[in-house]
Amino acid sequence: GMLSLINIAGAVFAVMSAVPLLPQQLGAFLLFTVYRAFLYSVQSSFIAQTFGLRSMGRINGIVYLVLAACFALQYPVVWLSQTRLRGSYQWFHVACLLAHIGLFPLLEYYRRRSKAESALARDESVAPVILLEVTGPETPPTHVHGD
Repeated sequence: GMLSLINIAGAVFAVMSAVPLLPQQLGAFLLFTVYRAFLYSVQSSFIAQTFGLRSMGRINGIVYLVLAACFALQYPVVWLSQTRLRGSYQWFHVACLLAHIGLFPLLEYYRRRSKAESALARDESVAPVILLEVTGPETPPTHVHGD
């Protein structure tokens, strides 16, 4: 669904960014602006549907806290690229591409699990099962209380 589409857009952005051609970089910039907008809206929708509205704020807070820690790594990445790699960020874009590729199996697992759960919920709503307890005569059970 949308999660896979967003992941594909992120992978395409990583590939486009790794190519050092100015026209392609402009295309990568335009793709990134669309990708980022959809990423945050799909993320919020996913968290609301998966964890519920009561937990949405806490989960978003945890996600943003982890992202802030990752964003703090930007300074060492820039320093490394400028001082050791002659200004090249290609290795960083390749790492981003590998991260997006690594997400595909996880997204497929989630898609299949969600599909199975919705099919199960649909089946349960069509044919409800009613369980009756058979207890015998209408006498209440006796409880023995000890000290």
